[in-house]
Amino acid sequence: MKRSKMRGIALALAVICSVSALSGCGGTKGLPEKNAEGKVQFSIGGWPDDTNPENKAFKDERKAAFEESYPEYSVVTDSYIYDTKTFTMKASGGTLPTAFDTWFTEIGKIIDAGQAADITEYMDKYGFTDGMNPELLELVTSDDGKIYGIPWTAYMMGLYINKSIFRQAGLVNEDGSIKYPTTYDELAEFAVTIKEKTGIPGLVLATANNNGGWNFMNIAWSYGVDFMEQDEDGKWKATFDTQEMRDAVQYVYDLKWKYDVLPDNTVIDLTELKKIFGTSQAAMFIANPPRSELCTKFGMKASDMMLVSIPAGPKGRYAQMGGNVRMFSPDATPAQIEGAFQWTMYDLISRDLTEEQIKNKEDTYQRTIDEGGIVLNRLAFDLWTDPERMAQETEISSKYANVDPKDYDDYFDYGKVTIRPEEPVCSQELYSVLDGVIQEVLTNENADIDALVTTANNDFQANHLDNLE
Repeated sequence: MKRSKMRGIALALAVICSVSALSGCGGTKGLPEKNAEGKVQFSIGGWPDDTNPENKAFKDERKAAFEESYPEYSVVTDSYIYDTKTFTMKASGGTLPTAFDTWFTEIGKIIDAGQAADITEYMDKYGFTDGMNPELLELVTSDDGKIYGIPWTAYMMGLYINKSIFRQAGLVNEDGSIKYPTTYDELAEFAVTIKEKTGIPGLVLATANNNGGWNFMNIAWSYGVDFMEQDEDGKWKATFDTQEMRDAVQYVYDLKWKYDVLPDNTVIDLTELKKIFGTSQAAMFIANPPRSELCTKFGMKASDMMLVSIPAGPKGRYAQMGGNVRMFSPDATPAQIEGAFQWTMYDLISRDLTEEQIKNKEDTYQRTIDEGGIVLNRLAFDLWTDPERMAQETEISSKYANVDPKDYDDYFDYGKVTIRPEEPVCSQELYSVLDGVIQEVLTNENADIDALVTTANNDFQANHLDNLE
């Protein structure tokens, strides 16, 4: 993986790539290439199960339409969702779905372990290689130029604001628009004002299940932290035992003990994070759009939220880029992989939009609206370099947009933000280490930040980076 080139990407859109063919006649273990009717069969992971009947019915209907349009294929549903605890076992046992989704953080280790198929052939054949943002394409490309995935969503982090709480706190301009912080120092000041005027915590930060570290990256980078580097021998070294890291951790400490602007709960995973903000128990949080679940699960009004650019720190304004990528089982046959690739183009993402695919997108947007969710007037992150292709996306989404675009204008001003991909190796492991640091400074007023940073750096090196092959 070209990991050394993944740092500091300041791009504007995103998502990408993959194609391949492996020899063999058996396919994924337990799933022969053809079914009894002679159709090529392939399995798709992440399929809704009976616990989510509405989503399942929606997906089953789309499956039936696909099989009618492509009678040579049969889609086999698989409810498997990527999990770092189970993935390696499934991969080594040959029981992965033909197509599965994972996060940008996992791409490198999956490729290096040989746990995904080379799909370069299909990426070229169906126009992805030339059409998608080249910087993102690089994320799923190995040193020998092979492509292993199709990133199908991408995002950068921003700062969500509860407009109603801000109004209660008097954080409003003369024209009635909402004031918002542009630096982390201002964020602390705004949070103090909110707490004093309303009694509501000004900010909520994630702290658990790797989400604390994931959130913290945006703050740390803006304080000048570099978490790792690769030496000439290809070895990775932890590099965050620095003053910059201590300053970033001190900032989080101060939010709790100096400013008292965080919720009392200090064990906050992603679900709890969204619940706290979505039920107006905090005025701000760091996240990516569109976050429909704030409305559908927690009853927040879409008109009460706005999203602005991530604040700037002493060393710049850095927003984390992440997303989801579709990958394919190395045990699948070329015919199965191409079938799953065809399904992916039909269901998720394709270089050119057919009338059928446009209808699928419109159906998805309408369903989001019917469920009370949010549709923006544009993609959260542009996926294509071709302006005409992106104009197609915008034309479709604009017809269904149900929020005021002005509430997202600042977020979409990409030019003032440096967008960074997640760290090149051991990202999830790093997040776990950082969770521990964050929880300690939020629960212990006497926390020794110097010792915490040194220990975290050394632990990450010894327990994770040193174990890389």
